Amino acid sequence: MKYGILGLVVVALVFVAHAENGTPIKVATPSKVKKPKRVRILFGTVPKRVRAEVMFGKKRLGVTPFSMEFKYDSGPRDITFKKAGYFNVNTRVFTTSNREVIVKMTLKEDAHTLYGYKEKIPPDAGVPDQGVLPAVPTPSTSPTLTPLPAPGATPATPATP
Repeated sequence: MKYGILGLVVVALVFVAHAENGTPIKVATPSKVKKPKRVRILFGTVPKRVRAEVMFGKKRLGVTPFSMEFKYDSGPRDITFKKAGYFNVNTRVFTTSNREVIVKMTLKEDAHTLYGYKEKIPPDAGVPDQGVLPAVPTPSTSPTLTPLPAPGATPATPATP
């Protein structure tokens, strides 16, 4: 059963058609599409002068710019670009076609140029000194509150002197 159920149906129809007319019928067999056995991935960085290490887990693949071959459709690869003084860049590479993977490397001192940048937390974590804290209201200094009326009741009007 090389072609499965559909193949069996086609073969049965051929035999029926041949038996009725007596003339043979040529049936086109599905051709196999040849997939490439290997794909080439080119790794690079912007700016080009940054020579970052390309890591796949703990395995070092190389230093940019370089290209590497992978088996076709051997699954996605989670790749990390690393360089001292720069932020690490994580990306995923798919092995279904030849590709170029070019990533932007950003200096750690230029962090404020990145989308979603947050300022560093100061050493005091943004909490002021204990002597500068605002005074907490005490029960004697807090304003008096009037209770809310019960649901469905008419609100009480303040008495006039």
